[in-house]
Amino acid sequence: MRKLTALIALAALVSIGLAISTPDAEAAKIRMGFPSRNLMSMPIYVAEERGIYKKHGLDVEVIYIRGGSTAIKAMVAKKIDVMINEPLSTMKAMQKGAKLTFVTALAQRASYQLLAKDDIKSLKELKGRAIGVSRPGAISYIMPNIVLRISGLDPAIADYLAIGTSGARRKALIAGKIDAAVMHVESAYQAASRPGIHVLANIPKLLPKYPFFWMSVHNDFLKKNKKDAVNLIKAFIEVNRYVVKNKEATLAVAKKHMKVKPQFLSKGYDTLLDLKSWSQNGGVNKEAFNFVVKVGLDYKQLKKKLSADQFVDTSYQDDALKAMGRVPENLSN
Repeated sequence: MRKLTALIALAALVSIGLAISTPDAEAAKIRMGFPSRNLMSMPIYVAEERGIYKKHGLDVEVIYIRGGSTAIKAMVAKKIDVMINEPLSTMKAMQKGAKLTFVTALAQRASYQLLAKDDIKSLKELKGRAIGVSRPGAISYIMPNIVLRISGLDPAIADYLAIGTSGARRKALIAGKIDAAVMHVESAYQAASRPGIHVLANIPKLLPKYPFFWMSVHNDFLKKNKKDAVNLIKAFIEVNRYVVKNKEATLAVAKKHMKVKPQFLSKGYDTLLDLKSWSQNGGVNKEAFNFVVKVGLDYKQLKKKLSADQFVDTSYQDDALKAMGRVPENLSN
């Protein structure tokens, strides 16, 4: 009789919504690495601060790994599951056998600028001068090589010194330790505000279709975690749509993670918005992949042609967009 009474009482609680609910499913853990703190990568932190990863059922460990080549090594060694990196650097690992797949983009336009001392008036005058790079093989090394080749020059005319991040290269250029360097747009604006330094080449004008910050996932992770990959893409799409509509909130996050003065962060944000850098609908496709491959082959950064069918899978991005819908690429317009 007591058991019957207890069951009746429990049924009554359930009927009025007072029964204890079962706990939410445990969030899926993802280790995500990225090699550069700049305005293009700030959505990674914005999503963390605003709880967007958690909203999509994810427990994302955000891991800053200084330098793209170091991040790639961590990815190949399975120390991270997901990597946000410049595509050509990742392709160089793919051609060596790295089992990675591109599934979406955080940013789809590069904003690099090549800065130099004022006495260097043309690319030809880089002959015998020191260009600061993160390290040989990194995108900060690849980009000046491509710029020189586009201009019909041999990249070997210059010397390349490993300096470090975009901010470190800015400081080295200001201090006169190097003669030129590629920098992210906000660092470039801050450097160019100093006497004796100017923009020698605007890389988006030379390579307007060149993408940036694609997300690659280790194939072993993809096989076991398709749903988690789709949910991470949803999180990126959501945060990018937030970023393009919320300048002040985005810059507030940037100020916590970047040593760039606020006025240059603001100017850099406006430039990225004009370039439509932050991907609103995923941003990865096979045409863009093939374009990067062509650039890599033409300017001797890749040794062989890579197949988009082998290294790009847009099905995860497509599934995310089915749930979230497509929008115009720049929501601020």
